[in-house]
Amino acid sequence: MHSIKNGFWIGALSLLLAACGNQTPQQTAAASQPASAMAISQDMPTYLVATEASYAPFEFRDENGLVIGYDIDILTAIGKNQGFKVQFINQQWDGIFNTVNNGSRDIIAAGLGINDKRKEIVDMSEPYGKSPNIVLYTDEKLNLKSVSDLKPLKIATQSDTRAVEQLKAAGITDITTTKTLYLALKALLNNQVQAVAGDGAVLLYSLRPLSDVKYYTMNLEHAEDNKGLGFAVKKGNTELLTKINTGLANIKADGTYKQINEKWFGQVLE
Repeated sequence: MHSIKNGFWIGALSLLLAACGNQTPQQTAAASQPASAMAISQDMPTYLVATEASYAPFEFRDENGLVIGYDIDILTAIGKNQGFKVQFINQQWDGIFNTVNNGSRDIIAAGLGINDKRKEIVDMSEPYGKSPNIVLYTDEKLNLKSVSDLKPLKIATQSDTRAVEQLKAAGITDITTTKTLYLALKALLNNQVQAVAGDGAVLLYSLRPLSDVKYYTMNLEHAEDNKGLGFAVKKGNTELLTKINTGLANIKADGTYKQINEKWFGQVLE
């Protein structure tokens, strides 16, 4: 039934908790960090991190309203390694890149796919994981095999994402964009569109509680086109970018990175 080539997603995601919903902006502190990322001195500098906490399992809110997820754990561990703290601020996706460029936020951690367009407006870290974009649909008769099969369909996806660019590049014209990927999936389940396109991990995670929904998937991109996920900082902020990249390399070397990946996905996202 599931045609996604990264077969570990479905099995690994079965280990996760319930799916996310559409959340409103709220300033929160990080929660549920690995033990290795908890002992942070109060004397360390604090960086404000913009996120959109309706993108489980990368960033979402727990039952207490605290922002948790894979990105949260990775960046917190990097901060501990490099001597800084992070405070996560949940906000809407629209305009999130402006927050680092106007100085109101220091970092963006929001499951950002690395691409040339984004690197024109922000500086992005080395990749901390990969998550392929997929097309998900519920009508078996569609039997999607290639991107060209999408041309006659109405497709929903989250605005200002790599999936939008991929659909347009393939000549898809009937695209409905939403503020969150969860809302795009909701449009599919309400029969407002015929398919939804976006991050495979997020879409499959969101479907976990809906065991009665039968669905099918198709890869939207080739593995070699996926440059991975990165954290974003203001253009030219080489000092902070170096800290993030150095910390990422260090937590990969000391095993913390592997621990966090196994916690959320059952294996490393590389």
